[in-house]
Amino acid sequence: MKVLLLPLSWLYGFVIYLRNVCYDVGIFYVKSVPVPVVSVGNITTGGTGKTPVVEWIVRHFLNQNLKVAVVSRGYRRTSRGTVVVSDGRSVLAAPDIGGDEAFQIARKFPAAIVVVDERRIRGARVALTNFGAKVVVLDDGFQHRSLHRTLDIVMVDAVPGLRRIRMLPAGLRREPVASLKRATIVVLS
Repeated sequence: MKVLLLPLSWLYGFVIYLRNVCYDVGIFYVKSVPVPVVSVGNITTGGTGKTPVVEWIVRHFLNQNLKVAVVSRGYRRTSRGTVVVSDGRSVLAAPDIGGDEAFQIARKFPAAIVVVDERRIRGARVALTNFGAKVVVLDDGFQHRSLHRTLDIVMVDAVPGLRRIRMLPAGLRREPVASLKRATIVVLS
């Protein structure tokens, strides 16, 4: 079956390459927010340990008495658009509305603001404007290049050879290995 998906993987890889070139040369714009943005992402699908790293970063900023916001897409949620999962005081959305991981982070860190939105820039702006966030942590944000980040952490599974993993849909890789040059830090998990 994977052999039949190879042409789609090549097409997907080419589209991702073109998209990245458009960001690199300024055809697609990167927008900024007036606070530090730390992104934790990966170039493959699946568990590379992003969530524990996001939680560690959130804990670090909360221990510094900074108002931190986690912005994510909201994996496995039934809603669309912007959803405030936590306002930093109360959990406001159930897992089906806010997403499993966003709900988990909101429960684990009651003082953290948690916002889900497919458009990360919009979610970050809500966290800043409505709740006064002083730092934004993007959960699974590496492919969402429209929001400028201060620090880009990319998690990579250290076991299989990354170059041998095929692009989606025949494999698990979301981007070419060369995309790692955008990362500030690469963490092997």
